[in-house]
Amino acid sequence: VSFLVSGRVISVGPREGDYVKKGSILASIDPTDYRLALAAAKAQADQARVCYERAEDEHGRMKMLYDSKSLAPNDYKKFKAAYDSAAHQYEQAVASEKLSRKRLTDTTLCSPVNGFISKRSVEPGQMTAPGAPVFEIVQLDTVEVNVGVPETDIHLVRVGQKAAVTLP
Repeated sequence: VSFLVSGRVISVGPREGDYVKKGSILASIDPTDYRLALAAAKAQADQARVCYERAEDEHGRMKMLYDSKSLAPNDYKKFKAAYDSAAHQYEQAVASEKLSRKRLTDTTLCSPVNGFISKRSVEPGQMTAPGAPVFEIVQLDTVEVNVGVPETDIHLVRVGQKAAVTLP
């Protein structure tokens, strides 16, 4: 299991051998930079929304003038282009805000499955990169074991037969 964003680890929960449930918090990265990025993205989205609404209003008025033949086609195309550009910029700002919100959420690492922590590769204070393994989680619900059976004993083994397996 790894983070999708980079940063300084501020908390780490379970230790090796601990059982974790799906959705439980494993570790978190300092979210300060991601909170600030989200605030900036929100401000840009608000500004883009205001520009879009202004362009939409102006386009609507100019469209009425154009439809009534009171505005030259070339002039109308300028207002239409400004409106389309504002709409595009607003869509980009909204997408940027959503991405910033997702990155902020990604500063908390949660367990994707129920299982046991078999390896913990991070401690508080460490820097981590996206995709760098932080935990290994194993599920022991169903374990598949491949064993060799001597040819002389193969007649003693049946499909579905229960077996006791011991490990050193």
